[in-house]
Amino acid sequence: MERVRADVRREALASLGAGLAYFAVVFVAGFVLGTLRVLVVVPHLGEVVAVLAELPVMLTVSWTVCGWLLGRVALSGGWGYRLAMGSVALVLLLGAELGLSVLAFGRTIAEHLASYGSPAGALGLAGQVAFALLPLLHRRSGHAVAGAAPPAASPHDCSAGNRRHVRSSQDDPP
Repeated sequence: MERVRADVRREALASLGAGLAYFAVVFVAGFVLGTLRVLVVVPHLGEVVAVLAELPVMLTVSWTVCGWLLGRVALSGGWGYRLAMGSVALVLLLGAELGLSVLAFGRTIAEHLASYGSPAGALGLAGQVAFALLPLLHRRSGHAVAGAAPPAASPHDCSAGNRRHVRSSQDDPP
């Protein structure tokens, strides 16, 4: 029983750490792209088109970072831990965005929240929700869950997710 608690505690801390790292890397990328969007793209194409141009880039960055982290963090692959990773990252991202909005741009909290009601704000919020859900769509190996073939199991892989024995030529007597 104590071992189960230790495993749950380890997985929970790994989820928190992965969520923090996921947020940090994607936030830096978003800050750079967002600055370029506001200063370069918005004046020429408008706010909605600029967000539509930035969104696929940010989601691609998020997908890549998420897969990289899941391949390196000791999560069991259970959906709850991956959901926790995405949730932590989303809460941090929304908090950082609110902080920047209020402190750097002089908006009130009400003005910031109201900005989600604009078409560009709604698109951005939808992208942030997708960002939070990306860990659920990844396996630890980096392959997407939907439609992707699972990675080949090693004959020596006896992890919790692969309880069956995979027969190989090494099993045959000489």
